[in-house]
Amino acid sequence: MGGKRKGRRAYLNDFTTNLQGDYVYQGSHFHYTGETPWERQLRRLWGLTLAMAIGLVGGGFLPAAGMNGVLYVVVPYLASVIAGASVVWAMAKLRREGKLRSYVYEASIRKLPTRGKVTAVFAVLAAAGEGLYLILNGSGGRTAATLGYLGLEALAAVAAWRLAGLSSAASWEERREGGTDIGL
Repeated sequence: MGGKRKGRRAYLNDFTTNLQGDYVYQGSHFHYTGETPWERQLRRLWGLTLAMAIGLVGGGFLPAAGMNGVLYVVVPYLASVIAGASVVWAMAKLRREGKLRSYVYEASIRKLPTRGKVTAVFAVLAAAGEGLYLILNGSGGRTAATLGYLGLEALAAVAAWRLAGLSSAASWEERREGGTDIGL
C-alpha cells in the first residue's frame, strides 16, 4: 500500500507524522490577497449565502400553485436546493484567517463560482417553470403564495449569482510553508 495516493484522497500525501506521532500538514497554503479585508469579504459571502438559503428554503414552504407535483416546477426547484446546499457546504470550509490549506481551497473557493452559478440557473428555471404553470393554469387562488415563491426564487438567484461573482473576483496566492500544524 506504500506510495502516493491519487484521486479524491490525494491531499493526504501532504500529511506526515512528527516524532510524537502527530500528523503535520506539509502542503501549500492559499492566502487571501484581495483589496477588501478578508473578514469583510467573508461576511459578504456569508450574507449572500444566507440570502440564497432563505430564498431557496423559504420558497419550498410556500404553497405556490405549481409546487404540488408539477415536474417542470418541482425538479428545477429541488436541483436549486441541492446546488445551494453544495454552496453552503463549500462556505462552511472557509476560515476566518484568510489562509486555507490547498485541498480546502480546491474544495471551497475554486468551486464556489460554479456552484453559485448552477444554483442561480436552477432557481431561475424553477421560477420560469412556475411562470409557465401560471400562464397555462392560473394561480388557483394562491396568488400571494405564488408571488412570494417567485420573489424568493429571484432572491436566491440574485444572491447565488452575486456570490459566484464575488468569489471568483477574490484573489488568492499559493505559498509553500514547511512544517506548520494548524490542526486537521
